[in-house]
Amino acid sequence: MASNQKPLNHSLNELALIIDSIDRGIYIIDNLGNCTFINKAALDMLGYDLEACIGTNMHQLIHSKRKDRSDYPENNCSLCQSKSSSCIQEQPAEVFWKSDGSFFSIRYSSSPIIDQGILKGQAIAFSDITEQKAKDAALAESERKYKYIFENNPLPMFIWDFETLKIIDCNQEALIKYGYTRDEFLKLTIRQIRPEEDISLIESATVHEEIYGSIHRRTWRHEKKDGSLINVEVTGHVVDFNGR
Repeated sequence: MASNQKPLNHSLNELALIIDSIDRGIYIIDNLGNCTFINKAALDMLGYDLEACIGTNMHQLIHSKRKDRSDYPENNCSLCQSKSSSCIQEQPAEVFWKSDGSFFSIRYSSSPIIDQGILKGQAIAFSDITEQKAKDAALAESERKYKYIFENNPLPMFIWDFETLKIIDCNQEALIKYGYTRDEFLKLTIRQIRPEEDISLIESATVHEEIYGSIHRRTWRHEKKDGSLINVEVTGHVVDFNGR
């Protein structure tokens, strides 16, 4: 069904007010990199007032407070000096410098402003992702420490998928203890390291994660590659692995 609603014609002032209400930083530059428009969110993030930005080369402004430029990535220039006639997709983090000399990391996108086939400038939209980058770095460090502890633990350790019971990771000590190569071990399920008469026991214990428990302690019989049996005291718990 066709809509009876007519398109609204907004004035430039109205559009500026709309853009000003957005919580993402937005500014527009001409082909020389000089700012022709900047919204409130961008001013708040950068710490400058409107007079300091309008007519100013934004590339120079947002890096003028940088003390050390020895490791300055040249591709930051793309924010203010790109002459591309095609829309630039969302880009990885760059660094903006505030008026007080501190800095923050951003994720940005840039779109060309074209009038009658002529490139007039660029519109840049950016978000402050400093906090997210810090969280990502902390998570990466935590995962690095966990991986080190996992791989170098003197006790056999392995991870298995609760839905398929397939072994999906293991440390070197597990390979030594069970007699498999890594490729062989990661093709097994936890059923296949049990003697046949114990398979029903592990299946009944793994019907639900709630039944198995967030912390599982129990003595089991495991079967090595050569068919010999060992009694093992297992401590297991639920972990996040590859997003699950």
